[in-house]
Amino acid sequence: TGWLGDVWRHVGRRRRILLLALLIHDLGKGYEGDHSEVGAQIARDVAPLFGLDEDESEVLEFLVLRHLLMAELAFRRNVDDDSLVLTFAREVGSPEILRLLTVLTMADIAAVGPGVWNQWKAELLGDLYNRTLQVLDPDANDRGVDLKRMEISSLVADVDDSDPLARLVAGLPRGFLRSYEPKRVVEELTELTSLPRGGQFIAVQWQTDTSTISVTVGLRDSSISGVFHRIAAGLASQRLEILSADIHTLDDEYLIDHFCVIDRDFVGPTPEGRLSEISKAVESCLENEVPSIRRRWNPLASEMQAAQVLPARVQVDNDSSVDGTIIEVFAEDSDGLLLALSRTLYEHQFSVRSAKISTYLDQIVDAFHVVDFDGAKVEDSERLATIRRALKEVAGSGV
Repeated sequence: TGWLGDVWRHVGRRRRILLLALLIHDLGKGYEGDHSEVGAQIARDVAPLFGLDEDESEVLEFLVLRHLLMAELAFRRNVDDDSLVLTFAREVGSPEILRLLTVLTMADIAAVGPGVWNQWKAELLGDLYNRTLQVLDPDANDRGVDLKRMEISSLVADVDDSDPLARLVAGLPRGFLRSYEPKRVVEELTELTSLPRGGQFIAVQWQTDTSTISVTVGLRDSSISGVFHRIAAGLASQRLEILSADIHTLDDEYLIDHFCVIDRDFVGPTPEGRLSEISKAVESCLENEVPSIRRRWNPLASEMQAAQVLPARVQVDNDSSVDGTIIEVFAEDSDGLLLALSRTLYEHQFSVRSAKISTYLDQIVDAFHVVDFDGAKVEDSERLATIRRALKEVAGSGV
């Protein structure tokens, strides 16, 4: 059903190759070396046994070799970055192979266990699929973005062109348009442009379709420093799990941050009183000194022996994106870890443009897309090495 159902229906004549890839893609596990590379060799060896021609064999081998790629990009990268999407599109090569890889990715995630595949992941994967399809087939799906822009424009048709709201609407980046519904965009921008200089608003809402909480923070001409880690502090103080975060600077005057979080203290819709508590906590951290929140190991994570605890790892990717640096942190999950990491980035004068947070049982993978305080990509290798060491120390300290 939904967009994935449409993708599956368009797989067509390549369906047999997809089913073979589903059977083969993890056969490399248990052997020495990267299981994707081992699996690709197995695919190459068995393809003739299934009567595949040379072209079909190459597609099967590619699907097995790169079966983890799409999940990595969708869940750990900022797909608003056109250079990342373009690189991915070049590797995939065609809309047909993109559809095969998309269905394989979904099936691989869903097979991990009950509840692993969810609406939030479906939306992230769908976002990457649609953006990549736009590169491979420009007439395929970007009409939706154009229609959103037209709908937003119609909602503000009575606004004078000199009004800041009209100016923001006219200059909205395509990534912003893709991510949010027109009515919500107009409501948020209206509130944003109504702020006095130095003003702010905080909106915390339950999202029924994804069973998550959206936290939106808007600021105008703010003198507050370290906005990202201040918001993270407010959310950490309420024991919330952050799934994703996006930061947009509009017209060099307005800042709007979107956080998607889960409240493990409640099952089902979050009560209004609780939403109010979250809003007040974020407001307090924006206006006052950020409180010291001691990290504690996730009580829901499985208990592990000391010998099983893996050391923290930090990877710096300065090649994938033209405009920014991608920093990934792999570590044991603990409450307050995101706050500690974001504070460290701020203290080393890195500005977080967006963040993707993934949790796998007791492990976290946080991917930060960062620039320097002037909005430029950081090219200094010594500075990158310094932040890598600092983040690794913080991620492994547990304090």
